[in-house]
Amino acid sequence: MLKYSKPVIVWVVGSPRSGTSFLTDYLGIYADHCFNEPWKTHPLGKHKNWIIPTKSTVIFKYCANSIYHKEISNLYPDSKWVHIKRNPFHVLYSMCFPKNDSWPKRGWSEMGDDIDSRVRNAFYKWSFVSGASDSIKESMTVNYEDIDVEGLAKFTGLPLLRKELGFKNRNLNYDKEKMDRLIRILKKNHLYDFTEDRSGKL
Repeated sequence: MLKYSKPVIVWVVGSPRSGTSFLTDYLGIYADHCFNEPWKTHPLGKHKNWIIPTKSTVIFKYCANSIYHKEISNLYPDSKWVHIKRNPFHVLYSMCFPKNDSWPKRGWSEMGDDIDSRVRNAFYKWSFVSGASDSIKESMTVNYEDIDVEGLAKFTGLPLLRKELGFKNRNLNYDKEKMDRLIRILKKNHLYDFTEDRSGKL
């Protein structure tokens, strides 16, 4: 039986394709309840109608919950927020050039058909959602490329084990020609500098 410091609700936020599902499922191993985008039972933005088992340990993830974090924190004042960040070039690449075996499975058709539109729309989606997550001052930031398991365990009060984290190398194996094309479009649309300011090294 796993032991917890006390009941806690951990809200996982971050840009799409930044590792939010991966982190949620990892934390969920140690929780009584894990909600990973529960569209049918807990629709996004309808947090006043959600039924959350507050006397237990809960992991809950919607990327866009960051937009509602003040309202959610007022409803659940003992909440903890974890913001996972990933190299934005890898985030944008993953949205613009989704792999057939990507997980969770998604084609990102809403980004448009031509590559210029896809890059611009992916950029604005990343910028908006990750910016909202950045604004949560009480959150713990976790880097997708190098997750601080010990720090995360201390912050959440969960007895996290590194061996349960799964694969070690979370760097994207990207096609250089596609990445170069993505970067050219970002530069053409004067978006590259902003992206570079918030990135790690490629």
